[in-house]
Amino acid sequence: MAFKRFGRDVAVYGGTDLLFRLAQFIALPLYAFHLSIADFGVLALLTVSGTLLGMLLNLGVNNAVQRFYYDAGTRETERPLLVSTGLAQLLLSGTLVVGIALVVLYGLRDEIRAEYGIAWALVLITLLTVLPDQIAQYCLDAVRLQFAPLKFCAIAIVKNLLGVLLGLWFLLAWDMGVAGLLLGPLVSAALAAPLGLLMIRRDLVLRVDPAIVRRVFHFGYPYMLAGAAYWAFGSIDRWMLIELSDLEQLGLFSIAFKLTTALTFVIAAFAQAWSPIAYKMTAEEPRYRDYFSRILSTWFFALALLGLALGLFAPELLRLLTPPQYWGAAPMLAIGAAGIVLYGTTLITAMGVSLEKRTMLLSLSAWLAAVANLLINLFLIPRFGGVGAAVATFLSYVVLTGSLLYWSQKLHPLPLEHAKLAYCCGVVALILAAAGAVEMEVSAARIAVKVALLLAVVAGAFAVRLLSPALYRQLRLQLAG
Repeated sequence: MAFKRFGRDVAVYGGTDLLFRLAQFIALPLYAFHLSIADFGVLALLTVSGTLLGMLLNLGVNNAVQRFYYDAGTRETERPLLVSTGLAQLLLSGTLVVGIALVVLYGLRDEIRAEYGIAWALVLITLLTVLPDQIAQYCLDAVRLQFAPLKFCAIAIVKNLLGVLLGLWFLLAWDMGVAGLLLGPLVSAALAAPLGLLMIRRDLVLRVDPAIVRRVFHFGYPYMLAGAAYWAFGSIDRWMLIELSDLEQLGLFSIAFKLTTALTFVIAAFAQAWSPIAYKMTAEEPRYRDYFSRILSTWFFALALLGLALGLFAPELLRLLTPPQYWGAAPMLAIGAAGIVLYGTTLITAMGVSLEKRTMLLSLSAWLAAVANLLINLFLIPRFGGVGAAVATFLSYVVLTGSLLYWSQKLHPLPLEHAKLAYCCGVVALILAAAGAVEMEVSAARIAVKVALLLAVVAGAFAVRLLSPALYRQLRLQLAG
């Protein structure tokens, strides 16, 4: 039953997220043909900085509320107070962080424009988007805890899909460039936040519990520290590319990681359903450790197979979707796909740490990855530009998921399926090999070889029992149900 609900929730939440990611993917060629490589780099800097600032101000409130909503120590009648207290913390921290950022960056506006060519108006739009976006995301996480997929779809469509469509309208109809692409998400977040609050009103009360504040803060603040680390290794490579290379390399690096959308939408769909189901499963299913282990192996292989397809067909994808000046991003795209595969595994490799409420270890692992990213970028970017930054990102995700798995196995071990995980690691190695053998020439023979390699990898998965007819029948029955 747990697997059936999990599969259904992935389909519902993933289908909504698919619309958003698909719209982003379809819009990408329009971005490429209407923005210069330098503009693409500026857009990437502002987007990643705004997203990660949101993680910083969140203080881990979303994670804490999800962790305690179904906790044995939280009575059903206390859940509205938990959600309301978490929202109050988010509003307070968000107002303070965005306010401080506005004051500091306004004072540095001339230096930012002179050094990076970023106008103050673009910085302002980015900062104003952060808090309403975080409120809307909090509401999305709250309705997932209520297992209310229709409410989730309504908020997500306004927050995500509408933002892409408005951004395209501002870009194409009004010729607003980067400002238009940033203004779309601001408008959609401003609409989604009040809609989300309306959708979760049954879990809102006009009261804050100091005991819950302490409980939520104690569990969640390490996520803020981890968020700062994610900010460091999620954006420092962009800034280092400007300082140690040039805007062209930044633009190529940025579009390469934009094209990993095919992977990130799968991860986002999985993540939307995973957290509430996982915590509920630990409370209700005695064999949850076995289930987690099976899910990790299957999930890792699914991501690795998609990453291999993306890496192998990176040249064809770039030729299809972008003008020739972007085709040099093919090796970065393949390496980036390998990194995103490993990032996707952290949804499960971090579970043991979270279940044991040792969230400071999440921060420690993130900072280890951030330091590794900084040091490797310092060595590789001056020599290899964007390719060096992509390699640094990949190795950072090796450190991140590896350290999370280490701590989880120490604290809350799973019966890992070592042979299957080793096979998945081999597929990741093939993605990196594809990056080193990139050829922009496209031919039927090359495509046939790539398809044959993918089929061989699938056949190998059957050999090590990552895939099996029984698994196929189970999935078919769940989908039919």
